[in-house]
Amino acid sequence: MLFPKRSLTLCFKNSRRGFTLIEIAIVVAVIGILSALAVINGESLLPDVRTREAAREFAKYVDYMRMTALRNNRETRICMDTYDSAPATVTSANQGKYILYVGDKSTNSNNWDLMPGDLYDNSADDDSSQAVIDISKAGNHHKIKVSIGDWGSNIGGPYTGNKDCIVFSPRGWVLNPASDFNGQGFIEITFVNKITRSSGVNHDYIVMIARSGMVRIDNQKARLNEKYFSGTEYDASE
Repeated sequence: MLFPKRSLTLCFKNSRRGFTLIEIAIVVAVIGILSALAVINGESLLPDVRTREAAREFAKYVDYMRMTALRNNRETRICMDTYDSAPATVTSANQGKYILYVGDKSTNSNNWDLMPGDLYDNSADDDSSQAVIDISKAGNHHKIKVSIGDWGSNIGGPYTGNKDCIVFSPRGWVLNPASDFNGQGFIEITFVNKITRSSGVNHDYIVMIARSGMVRIDNQKARLNEKYFSGTEYDASE
């Protein structure tokens, strides 16, 4: 069947008709709503990401100091310096600092040099930039609204002068006394998510250091449903 030329032209023009202003407005509105939801969800996840990042960074330094002791046949230590006394108060500044040292002996070190420990190589402490890890607002490793929790008197440290310090032997073992380890056999350092703490939710990350020097990261949220295997606690660790 043949169609008049005028009808074919009209159909062709109708098929090329674009979106109306109403359709465009609806699409723009939907995109705006989805973008707003994405931003809100992203902002709610950021504190958790930063807290996990701070815990992973600390765990990395634990491994680093352990390997430094093994390579150099000298003791090393991580000394906890500053914690947040008001972790649930979001308006207070975040706090948290630890310092890295290398000893002058393989055992019972008398002197401790700030990392990277060049004092014992050339009698001059040329660079201590690696030594202080400060996650507070004024620190060199600032983590927004992330703090280190109070470790209390749980870290006595070995020998004299090592209070609040985790000390590694040249064999890679943690030299701290048994009283520094909890019932599951770990020294634990908690990294606090101040945002969730202020809303009554405890979603912190805990770095767990074993006597062997091995380290793992757990989170407080997973510990709400602790399970046990042959008397040993296990949970959703990373």
